[in-house]
Amino acid sequence: MRAIPYQEFDLRREWKEGMKSTKYVIVGGGMVAGYAAKELVNRGLKSGELAIVSSENALPYERPPLSKGFLAGKDSEASILINSLEFYHNHEST
Repeated sequence: MRAIPYQEFDLRREWKEGMKSTKYVIVGGGMVAGYAAKELVNRGLKSGELAIVSSENALPYERPPLSKGFLAGKDSEASILINSLEFYHNHEST
């Protein structure tokens, strides 16, 4: 999996630089992207087969817990993430 800021996404360059193994592209890095990535991994997605293109520079996170827990100081940042940073690294998400 790869997370690519949409401002920097150039399909021709990405293809030349190794995106050839990418089978799936998720456009948008919101909450649904995180759950889609998790589901694809659960269904046997191989390392490097998914790219996530997003304007966000944060990992996908749960929106309701952000406002009800994290911003209120009750929860940690890690608790609102759908998948940890290690999840994306382990599956070679960019």
